[in-house]
Amino acid sequence: AMTEQQLSAAGFTPLPQIGGRAILEEYQRGTNRILDLCYGALDAYWDRPYCKQENGSLQIFVNEPEGYLALPPTGGDFHGGIARLQKLFRAAGEPIYAGYFTAEQAQASGLAMDCDERFGDYICKREELTALTWKYKHKTADYNAFVRMVSPRAVPVSPAVFEDCRAVLSNWCANRNCADCLFLCEKDVLERYLLHMEHNGMRGLLVYDGKMPIGLLLYYEAPNMLFYPFCKTDKRYNGLSVWLYVEAARTCASEYVNLGSDGGIAGLKRFKDKFRPYEKVNKFFTKL
Repeated sequence: AMTEQQLSAAGFTPLPQIGGRAILEEYQRGTNRILDLCYGALDAYWDRPYCKQENGSLQIFVNEPEGYLALPPTGGDFHGGIARLQKLFRAAGEPIYAGYFTAEQAQASGLAMDCDERFGDYICKREELTALTWKYKHKTADYNAFVRMVSPRAVPVSPAVFEDCRAVLSNWCANRNCADCLFLCEKDVLERYLLHMEHNGMRGLLVYDGKMPIGLLLYYEAPNMLFYPFCKTDKRYNGLSVWLYVEAARTCASEYVNLGSDGGIAGLKRFKDKFRPYEKVNKFFTKL
C-alpha cells in the first residue's frame, strides 16, 4: 500500500489538524451520503491523514497498519478523482487499497469492489427520531422505561467532566475482551476525541444517575448529517442509549442522523435495526 514517501512525492500533504475540518466540510457540503467519516472521527481514528486538492475534488489517504488507504474522492469532480487515483496506483507499481465507498460511489467508480457489511451505517430522519413517531414504538418503550427508572441529568461534555467521561468508558470496558474492538483501543480513541474537541467539532452529552456517570455520547453535526461515532453506556440501564440518541438529536438541525455502524456485532445490529432506519448504507472496498 502507499507510504508517506510515495504520497509526498505525488504532492500530498498532511491534513492540518487546525483547519482540516473546514477543508473537509467544504468539499462534503451538499453530498447526500457522507457515511460516518465526519472530521471528528477522521481525527480520532487516524493520526496522520494525507490530502490533496485538485481540479475540484479532495483526495484523502488514511494510515492503516498495512499502509495508507484511499478514501473516495470528495467534491464535484468524482470521476476525475477516480482517474487520478488510478494514475497514482499505476505509478506506485504495487497494490493500492481504497475503501469506505457507498454503493453509488462504487458503481460510479467503475472499479470492482467488495461490500463489508460490518461497516454499514444506519441513517434515520432526525424529525422522526426526535418525535419518537410510530416507527420507533420499540425504542419509545425503551426511552420511557429509562425515564421512569432514572431522573437523568445530562451535561455537555467539557474539560470539567473529562474524568467522568473516562469513568463511563472504564465501566463499559470492564467485562469486555479488548479483542472485540475492531479498531484502536477505545480508550485511545476517547482521548483523541476529548483532547482535540477545541478543533475537531465534536460535542457530547454525559448522563448521570445522581452523581454517577452512566452514559456518554459524542456527536458531530456536518452541513447535512448528524453523526454518532462514539456512544458508551452502563448496560444496567435499559433505554439509556435510546435516550441519548434522541436528546442529542433535539439539540441539532440536520435532516438526517447517522447512528453509525454495527461493527458486525449481532446485538448492536439488532439494536440499530429496531430504529427502522430510513436507509442502511453499506461500505465498499477495493484493491487495485
